[in-house]
Amino acid sequence: MNQNKLDELNRLARGTVKEKKIALTYGYQPIIDKLKKDRNTDVAHFAGAIDANVDLKLHQNNLHYDKEKHLSKKY
Repeated sequence: MNQNKLDELNRLARGTVKEKKIALTYGYQPIIDKLKKDRNTDVAHFAGAIDANVDLKLHQNNLHYDKEKHLSKKY
């Protein structure tokens, strides 16, 4: 993930409840971990739900996909 995208995610994670939820939908683990401790219980529960579901961790899944794609090219 490039620096501009990370900066935007961090900005969203500090914003309104809606912006925080948008940031969570990217599935970026550091943001999820940060927002699981948010004062707003709605945001914290949403972050916990995303953290509990591996399929919703888009950033982690993309890294796994790229790794598998790279490994498959070796053969």
